[in-house]
Amino acid sequence: MGHMTEQEIEALQATKLDRTTPFVIYGVSQSQLSIARFYGGCKFQGRHYSYIPTTDELMRDDVVKWLAKHRKEQRKVGGGSTAIQVDMLTANA
Repeated sequence: MGHMTEQEIEALQATKLDRTTPFVIYGVSQSQLSIARFYGGCKFQGRHYSYIPTTDELMRDDVVKWLAKHRKEQRKVGGGSTAIQVDMLTANA
């Protein structure tokens, strides 16, 4: 599983972002692009990609920006976060 959900991938496919270079490059640590792990990203075919260590993939910077905006819009539509804050001092009492 990658950094994006299936719904996010479908929404990304519907955008007008440039398709001359890949949106995401998977399996970075097992490729010639593994050096990107140490620098936090790299340039590939003239486009800058950011490294995502949790999923071992490179994501094009304009896709990273689009994904952040998309997730923000989805949180607004969904009614906000469902996270619950717990007081650390009284949680174990």
